[in-house]
Amino acid sequence: MSAVTSLRLVASKEVEIPYMGIAKDCIVLIGISLCLSIHSQTSTTSQKTDQQDEPRRTQRDDTIVHENNGSPTATVFTYGRTPLQEAIIQINEEYGWTVSYEDAPTVNAAEIVDDNAEFRRSRPGFHPELQDGYSPNGQPFQSTFNEINEHRADEEIVLEKLLLDYNASTNPGRYNLRRTPHGGYFVVGTSYTSESGLKAENTAILDCQISVTVTPTSLHDALQLVADKVNDTCKNNLRAKLDGIFAGEWPMWPDEDDLYGTYRDQTARDVILDLLDQEEYLLVYSVEYAPGLNVYYLETYPASKKTVGVDGNQISEPIRNPKFISENFPFESGAGR
Repeated sequence: MSAVTSLRLVASKEVEIPYMGIAKDCIVLIGISLCLSIHSQTSTTSQKTDQQDEPRRTQRDDTIVHENNGSPTATVFTYGRTPLQEAIIQINEEYGWTVSYEDAPTVNAAEIVDDNAEFRRSRPGFHPELQDGYSPNGQPFQSTFNEINEHRADEEIVLEKLLLDYNASTNPGRYNLRRTPHGGYFVVGTSYTSESGLKAENTAILDCQISVTVTPTSLHDALQLVADKVNDTCKNNLRAKLDGIFAGEWPMWPDEDDLYGTYRDQTARDVILDLLDQEEYLLVYSVEYAPGLNVYYLETYPASKKTVGVDGNQISEPIRNPKFISENFPFESGAGR
């Protein structure tokens, strides 16, 4: 797992939260905190839980299995706390796609597990206000879909089948597939089980419409500006904060601070997508809900595709943004500029 340096914004109480051995140095926004990180192809929630007691979470890896019994198919298997998100990570890497993900909140006690229960029992009274360590109680999940041939598939067909299978499962949240202004896809949580057990509609936190001017700056600082605007402008149905941004990009430490744009009455999602599209390597974002804390984490990480290295081993290569491939990497005009 890659080391993470991060900026954390805690809007309510000033509490230092240990993060499973990962160093975090964070600043707070009311709703979004910005952190610099490198994605390890494991979700933030999964990073917190990979040392827990449940055998199914430590003895199996998420994977995709290909078969051809007359027509090619593939099956994605996931075993972690956020099965749909983990399935999307696997599919993105398998086919070189850039599907982003936005969590439905998990607030019903029957759908939440305490990964730090033993820690709390062994240290009674330690930071009683600390509510970190709760996770969605996701169960093992699998989805089988058709391929064009091995390692090639129709993106929309695969994603629609994935969501059909997930929404028919007992896992938390229900999700829809949407298109981005750049022609890509993102998966967004549309409903969840309320604390009382009733179905509740979800208003995605990135649906918030904002106006913001970003002068040439880093991805980290650009996202922080967006975070400020979201938290100043919109209140969602849970009053949840966007409080944990991990701004991973490739290369690890870019030399230039050159993201910019003027945006008027656009969704925070569209602003983020336009900023990401200015990067030399394609990036994917995810929004993850943290039960107990009632906050969302926003993470960006490099898109990648599985390939075979010169030594014959399988590796993941970051994907170059097509607009940078020729003519000395010219910038095209962004949607918000």
